[in-house]
Amino acid sequence: MNSVTANDASYVFLSAFGAHEYLDEMALEKGTQKYDLMQYFDASNLPVMKEKLLEVMNDYLEEYDKVGRKVERFTTFEELYAHYMNN
Repeated sequence: MNSVTANDASYVFLSAFGAHEYLDEMALEKGTQKYDLMQYFDASNLPVMKEKLLEVMNDYLEEYDKVGRKVERFTTFEELYAHYMNN
């Protein structure tokens, strides 16, 4: 999260909240594990949020594995953009 490096607490909060809402929606609609990501937000210690978000993302990868979904990975924003704009 570049926002952690930039020490931008408001952007870290918005990013984490968006991820939290997605995880809540998937738990409700698909029965995936429920995560309480926002419990780790502390504006005075943003690296903790980054660490916990990465842990949750790694755990959530198991949900994809369970249903046989492939995780798309991109090394640059340009690759990501090209992939989604061409689909």
